Amino acid sequence: RHERLPPLVVLVRHGESQGNADHTLYRTKPDNLIEVTELGTEQAEAAGRRIRGIVGSRRAHLFVSPFQRTLQTARSIERAFDAGQIVRTSIDPRIREQEFGNLQEPGPHRRDHALLRQEQQIVGRFWYRFPTGESGADVYDR
Repeated sequence: RHERLPPLVVLVRHGESQGNADHTLYRTKPDNLIEVTELGTEQAEAAGRRIRGIVGSRRAHLFVSPFQRTLQTARSIERAFDAGQIVRTSIDPRIREQEFGNLQEPGPHRRDHALLRQEQQIVGRFWYRFPTGESGADVYDR
């Protein structure tokens, strides 16, 4: 038995996040709690209108990561659709960016992100696993 594939797949990245606007925020706020900015909300609403134009009156199913900024983006996109047109929103933790480790770690154990990137250059981008994070290979296995 073959599963039927959807006639259309649209991929969307979250709108501008607090972390996009201020990269130092990752030092003090966990990645999953970073929210979209006002501009990010506007971007998501515009994306929703564009997607609605592509989808037309067809029903849609959203797949979203559990990160705050992606949930906010999905809610903004949903507002562009008619009631009942989004038949389901599935939250899947496998849909997320690569984990670069706990950059909020205080004290002498904290490592400079630039040094980690240098190590990554030596080992290779795909294979290097960040301390308390994951490698490109780990992401691929998801």
